[in-house]
Amino acid sequence: MRTRHRRIIPLTVGILFLLLTSTSQGADLSIKVRNEQIVTSGVIRLQDLAEIACDQPDLMVAASQSEVTTDGGIITPEDVVSALAANGIGGITLKLTMADSVYFRGETPLEKTIRRSAGWSGTVEIVADRPIPSHDDLIDLDGIFPGSPSLNLKFRTSQGDQFLPVRLKWLIPAVVAYRPVRRGATIGPSDLAISTIEYQRNRRYYSDPKVLVGMEATRDTAKGEPFTARTTDDVAVVKSGSPVRIVHKKGSLTVTAPGRAMESGSIGDVVKVRNQRTRSIISGIVTGPDTVEVTSDE
Repeated sequence: MRTRHRRIIPLTVGILFLLLTSTSQGADLSIKVRNEQIVTSGVIRLQDLAEIACDQPDLMVAASQSEVTTDGGIITPEDVVSALAANGIGGITLKLTMADSVYFRGETPLEKTIRRSAGWSGTVEIVADRPIPSHDDLIDLDGIFPGSPSLNLKFRTSQGDQFLPVRLKWLIPAVVAYRPVRRGATIGPSDLAISTIEYQRNRRYYSDPKVLVGMEATRDTAKGEPFTARTTDDVAVVKSGSPVRIVHKKGSLTVTAPGRAMESGSIGDVVKVRNQRTRSIISGIVTGPDTVEVTSDE
């Protein structure tokens, strides 16, 4: 039997790639590929197989969406690097943690049927205490919904109808804590990662790390724990009456000007600001601490 050791492969991807994207220059990208993941039929993306972290949220999302081409149910370090290259990601330092060969499996016909019946976009894992009869003998799946913790399956067999209680795990990629985040802390890009989590009903998870940057953690969040609407709160990074930097972009031209906020706002909010040079009041989007990007012409 061959023993497979986990290894950390530090790669300066910019040296390996011929085509580089200027937006990723100097970024640190960490990818940890998990073993024995379930993937749905069709396209396999890195977010289905790995935990992905980066100090640049846009690059984190791009890496998570990179499509993996594999030979069978095995993924290798070379497959990961090829997926990133095919997605135009380069000029970065990549920390890749995985075994020489990582196994994953496709969903079973029954898992696929449950996923489709529930209208679920992620994957479903069935956990049963005894062998599951043939999927062809399944009778119906009425009333199933995402997040159902268990299900009583009904099969038609030669001995009559048979009921089998199973447990269900609903899995989906979401933004998690890359490191512990204390209550009251402002969330930064280096605190975030994208990883597969087990979905629970009545929880709103985040799929875009950019949304979380600048928010305040309303309770302690452990490493690997998903962020939800219950664990975060918006932080006003622009406060009414405070000085701001107005950024006005037009094509390739960027002009900055001093201003003063007329309203408070969190990242992504539209607020009014006064241009201190022209004295005019304009609207813009909060893009960072004391920074507003103009969305209307002066």
